[in-house]
Amino acid sequence: MCIYEYENALYNIPYKNLFESGGIIMLKAIQDLFGKSENKGTELELQAFMEGETVSLKEVPDQVFSKKILGKGVAIDPTTEELLSPIDGKVVAVMGRTRHSCCIRGDKGLEILLHIGVNTVEMNGDGFEMLVENDQEVKAGDPLIRFSAEKIKAAGHPLISSMVVTEMGEYRHAVFKTGKEVKKGSSIARLTL
Repeated sequence: MCIYEYENALYNIPYKNLFESGGIIMLKAIQDLFGKSENKGTELELQAFMEGETVSLKEVPDQVFSKKILGKGVAIDPTTEELLSPIDGKVVAVMGRTRHSCCIRGDKGLEILLHIGVNTVEMNGDGFEMLVENDQEVKAGDPLIRFSAEKIKAAGHPLISSMVVTEMGEYRHAVFKTGKEVKKGSSIARLTL
């Protein structure tokens, strides 16, 4: 295996895929992995779903996320109090009573779960304002939920929030960017076909 670093993440790539054909396959493998191929329309950038610092899901103090039971993704330690849509798509699930989470369906069968804080379901919606409803079309960057960081902290819950790709659909590769400060519109992941 060859270990390759990109955007503070490490990737294992089998040597046989990298060094065949005098390095041509190596270049192609790296281009495919990081979405730099010539094929236009085969990649999707996921935007920051909050402002703050991106961290690995492994750092989320909830095994459902840290063990990637629901899927791969990235977390953000937020500096603002608004959950944003990372993609253009349709809201397919809102947690109406608890208002702490929602799901977005994008193109090519992509589905994303967005979850504010850890164990915030226990707050029964106190400190959360749902700004969207089921079946509503949204654009990347649109606000989905407002929340009170103060109330979440007062209830004893960590603020670290998660984005999980629960269904990749037609997409085959995902690269999540961690260890960087992000603002609205910042890229936090790239999916490729």
